[in-house]
Amino acid sequence: MTAATIRALDACRPCACLAVVGEQRLVGQPQPGRDIFICDNHNHAFSFWAAGFYAGALPPGATLVHVDQHKDTRDPAAWFTGQGVRAACHYANHVLNVGNFIPPALRAGWFVDVRQVGCLADLNGTMPAGSVLDIDLDIFAPVMDYIPAAQKVSILRAWIAQASFVTIATSPFFMDQARALYYLRELMARE
Repeated sequence: MTAATIRALDACRPCACLAVVGEQRLVGQPQPGRDIFICDNHNHAFSFWAAGFYAGALPPGATLVHVDQHKDTRDPAAWFTGQGVRAACHYANHVLNVGNFIPPALRAGWFVDVRQVGCLADLNGTMPAGSVLDIDLDIFAPVMDYIPAAQKVSILRAWIAQASFVTIATSPFFMDQARALYYLRELMARE
C-alpha cells in the first residue's frame, strides 16, 4: 500500500467502515504497485475510493471496472458534498447502501466512466488501461455458476495484476461468507 493511502485511511480510523467488520478488521493487502482493499458491504468501497482519491492513488480519468451480479447504480437519497476521507466514510455509512454507491463516485469526478461486468461476455473483454477494479464476490454466488468458477478466478487474477487500485467486497447480504472467503483466497493466491 502506498504511504499516502495509508495516511488517508489513518485519518478515518473512527469510521466504522475502516475499523471492524464483524470480528475481522478490514484488510489492506499490499502487492507491488497496487492497493487492494477488502470489505464486507460493498458501499464501503466508496470510502476506499475517497482515500485513494485524496491521497492521489486513484489514476486520473480512470474507468471503474465493476464486477458484480448487481449494477449498484441507483441514485442515493443525498449526493456527497463533503470533502475528505472522514466525510466520505460518514457518507458511506449513513447515506449509502450496497445498491447506490457508484453514482456519487462518478459525480465526485473520481471516475469518468463505469464498465459493468456481470456476465460471461463482459468477462471475456479486456480491462482498459488505468482502470480501478471493483469486485463483488457475489459474482461467485451459486446463481452465477453458469460462468465456470475457474474461468472467473483466472480472468479476475489477471485483472487484479493489471489494476493499480482494487476494492473487493465479500457481500454478506448476497453471498455465503465461507464461500466468499474461499474465492477471496483464490483471487489473492499467487501462482
